[in-house]
Amino acid sequence: SILTDVSCLQTSSSSRDVRRFKDVRKEFERGSENLEGALARNAQAPRGKQHEVEEASNALLNARRAFRSEALDYVLEINVIEAKKKTDILMAMLNLMEAQAQLFQHGHQSLSELDEYRRKLNEEHTQFVLNAAREKRDMEQRHAAIKKKDVSYDDSIMDFNADAANGIAMEGYLYKRASNAFKTWSRRWFSIQKNQLVYQKKFKDQPTVVVEDLRLCTVKPSTENERRFCFEVVSPSKCCLLQADSERLQQAWISAVQNSIASAFQEHREDPHSPRQRCSSMSTSSLSGGGGGGGGGGGGADQENKGCKALEEVQAIPGNKQCCDCGEPAPDWASINLGITLCIICSGIHRSLGVHFSKVRSLTLDSWEPELIKLMCELGNTVINRIYEARIDEITIKKPHPSSPRYKHFHFHFDLLFGLCRPHTK
Repeated sequence: SILTDVSCLQTSSSSRDVRRFKDVRKEFERGSENLEGALARNAQAPRGKQHEVEEASNALLNARRAFRSEALDYVLEINVIEAKKKTDILMAMLNLMEAQAQLFQHGHQSLSELDEYRRKLNEEHTQFVLNAAREKRDMEQRHAAIKKKDVSYDDSIMDFNADAANGIAMEGYLYKRASNAFKTWSRRWFSIQKNQLVYQKKFKDQPTVVVEDLRLCTVKPSTENERRFCFEVVSPSKCCLLQADSERLQQAWISAVQNSIASAFQEHREDPHSPRQRCSSMSTSSLSGGGGGGGGGGGGADQENKGCKALEEVQAIPGNKQCCDCGEPAPDWASINLGITLCIICSGIHRSLGVHFSKVRSLTLDSWEPELIKLMCELGNTVINRIYEARIDEITIKKPHPSSPRYKHFHFHFDLLFGLCRPHTK
């Protein structure tokens, strides 16, 4: 009868715990929806209306505080139910064994062998009940202590880690503006991995690539729209406008993209004996060389020598002794933002496309600063062609030859730079 009374009490307590668990879960889900709505309103607050910005920020702070509190309540109820599983299951076993003992005690002599076992189980049950009560008290005390603290802080920022075990250097939620006519904003999960910027609509979706190769892009803050905390990731073929949840997250993402670009260049550098490294050392030494005597009369010769050095150093990079686009030997022109060498015909076409796509400079006629030579030595024709022409065989674009007509040169450059051959990282 005592076991029956205890069982009834525990059943009633378990039912109350389950009902409370369901109620707390509903409050948690409601708080989660309120937080999402507050985040959206905070992101939509226009920069020029300070009172709307303050209202959205205060609403977000209150929503985050309420969500954290309800999340803590939810975790507590989960832990309480998990802790009571042992006692409930053990009590059910004891009730079953007692019923069997009463039913077969007159006809089944072997049941008496279970007496000692039942005694041990009762002792274990008592100990489990004591332990569960102690754990529940400790959890409630920790829960109360945590709720007294300020839980409205923003802990959503993540640090850039180029050596992460899963290959993801940075990840988190960002708003992305669509490129269609409506310019709608969507919240997506972005990540930087394998020198690419990608995003997912849902956790199990296949990632969508925004930037194929971070070496070909730049990142900068954007202040030309109504939304706050925006920044742009610009590549030769497109521009992607993104928005973070705060200024701190905006700066973190800008730094992460910049660090990823630097890491991508660092990974592709060759050994110290390569032409590229020799080019860097020669460019650095030119800052202090060539001026041992103090007399005049050598300005023109020095300029000519510097032009020859720039030509020699840039052409020493693999693939730079032929035009990057048509293969013409001994090119003496270069695109300083793409890092390639060009013949005079292809350089003229690059000029016609505009400086926002290609900035052309002569290797022999123009002056070359040592820093600019080092920049040219970072890439080279071989690397750039592996990126931009990786999928040229899959489409109808035909690479021109030195003897090809000028219009074929132009069509090839236009299609390549405007994205029909998508850059590839392989």
